[in-house]
Amino acid sequence: MKSETYQKLVDAIEERGKSGKELSVKGIAEDCGLSHATIFNRYPELASLIKALQHFGSSAKEKSLQQELQAEREKNKQLVERIQELYHHFTL
Repeated sequence: MKSETYQKLVDAIEERGKSGKELSVKGIAEDCGLSHATIFNRYPELASLIKALQHFGSSAKEKSLQQELQAEREKNKQLVERIQELYHHFTL
């Protein structure tokens, strides 16, 4: 049976994930009134889970940003082409 503290930590991890708050061992510890050392020493599996979720979140965010960047580049390409068309139209 897991301890009450363990369950509080799991609940805090879930809450931060749902709310979009930064997910960190320090933040989870603060939410639960613990030191981050307590999580690393007594709940290393949860520390590992938090680190994995941080990596997953940053990878998903990075992918989203890359997609946005690609879309903006495409828009810019189209604008440059349109400007070139207008330039040639008015200079001839």
